Amino acid sequence: MGFTLRPRLISAIVGLALSATLAPPAVADTPPTPTTSQQGAPSRVTLGVGEHYLNTPYQWQRTSYWCGPTAISMALGIRGIDVSQETLAAFMGTSPDYGTTADAAVTALRHFSGAPYEAVYVPDGGGQAAKATIWSRIQEDIDGGFAVVTGIGAPPHTYPYYDNPTMIHHLFVVDGYDTNYGTVRISDPAYFNGNSQYWITLDDLVWLMEGHFYNW
Repeated sequence: MGFTLRPRLISAIVGLALSATLAPPAVADTPPTPTTSQQGAPSRVTLGVGEHYLNTPYQWQRTSYWCGPTAISMALGIRGIDVSQETLAAFMGTSPDYGTTADAAVTALRHFSGAPYEAVYVPDGGGQAAKATIWSRIQEDIDGGFAVVTGIGAPPHTYPYYDNPTMIHHLFVVDGYDTNYGTVRISDPAYFNGNSQYWITLDDLVWLMEGHFYNW
């Protein structure tokens, strides 16, 4: 995210409902103790060489279609801004029929954070072409103390949603990166298969992002 306001890009409506009923996590993952002191923007943590992530206040989504409000609530929480899932769902008009629209998501991020978030669409088949730009933007945001909120589409039985037999359209938070391994950390409101915070490769992330928007 740059620090000059960009024109907002309006993406198509993306459905964000999960097809499974979600249960609350027993215990949310806790990041290990940092090896270096916190620097830069609030909540920044640096672990060793190459690995960077934010101290995200993890939440699980309270309904099967509140991944958008929950992901945005977590992203705001990183900045010390407390906005509930309920408030965000009402503000964005989140619906059990189609989830949260791209326009509503970026509008909420801008409204509550005061930062110039931009919604960018990744076309089908265009993930690899956009990979270098996405990687750069993830690093820029996290180094500045902001998370990326992205929509994804996961086919049946795709990690980490192995047990889900249908296509998932979902929203989660990208809140870390590792330049040694080319991986990113995800804070996932679904808590599907017991996964709340986990690392995936950048290649996997951009593939999941195809046909969806990300907010940076």
